[in-house]
Amino acid sequence: MSERIELLNGLGWAELGCWIDGHWGQYGPDRLVSIAVMHGWDVSPDDDELVLMAQARLDDIGTGRTAFEELCEKHGLVEDHALECIVSLSEEAEQYLNDQCPDGYSFGWHDGEFYLWDDDDWKETP
Repeated sequence: MSERIELLNGLGWAELGCWIDGHWGQYGPDRLVSIAVMHGWDVSPDDDELVLMAQARLDDIGTGRTAFEELCEKHGLVEDHALECIVSLSEEAEQYLNDQCPDGYSFGWHDGEFYLWDDDDWKETP
């Protein structure tokens, strides 16, 4: 059984370890935004469309659908710019998740994967 910690603000328990595997590749930031929203992150109304775009990218994986492209077109955004905005939003999502951790624990990226570890594990990471 994995070690678990209780998150702050009544968000329940969280398992230590990898939360986003490397297989998510370019979709890692989208997945991070999705996880933060599932854990109670209340994004600003200005970012609602970016959350929808991140979710559309996840929903489009392997389907041949282009919901993300359609949202970009609808809002007059160049896809590359929208992706940059999603990456920026994912940094805010990471900060939100870290704000929910008790002292001695934090989320972060290492070798293309996203982890929840204690401070000792982070110190041991090259």
